[in-house]
Amino acid sequence: MDLPSVLSHLSAEYHDLNGDHIDVLEEPPTALEFSRLVHISRPVLIRGMQIPSVRFWDDEYLAATMGETQISVAVTPNGRADAVTRSPVGKLYFVEPHVEKMKMSELLGKVSYESEDQEIYYLQSQNGNVYSSSYFEGISDNSEFESMRPDIPSEIPWCSEALGRSPDAVNLWS
Repeated sequence: MDLPSVLSHLSAEYHDLNGDHIDVLEEPPTALEFSRLVHISRPVLIRGMQIPSVRFWDDEYLAATMGETQISVAVTPNGRADAVTRSPVGKLYFVEPHVEKMKMSELLGKVSYESEDQEIYYLQSQNGNVYSSSYFEGISDNSEFESMRPDIPSEIPWCSEALGRSPDAVNLWS
């Protein structure tokens, strides 16, 4: 059996065993509940998180708060990045997105319903684009989203309690 067949078989078995159901919690879990969720490695949607500043987030607020700051934006033809993708001739490749630097206002324009852009633009970095590991070590870091930090908690207490440590990074995704 060739590698693509093995990977396809493995993926099918995983989905057969785990399904595609995502649990939804209407309020944040306790540290113990969160620990159990982490242990089973299943996605969960947690509603009811109270992060007061987020209620102000609209296009105008985000564009004004970020101003002229250049942010790293992933660009793909289909929204799939950091994923295995089949080439036109059928060969499988692991692909990463093209990354462009732009202002928040430009990103918001590209993801608006009126945009005629055929490419998909989104935030997906995993390097601590809000708070990096340096921040948690007490070292100055250069965050692309420095101006958004007052709106975004550096950690969530029940997560840190469940995991027994502060996060390695905090990222803003779209």
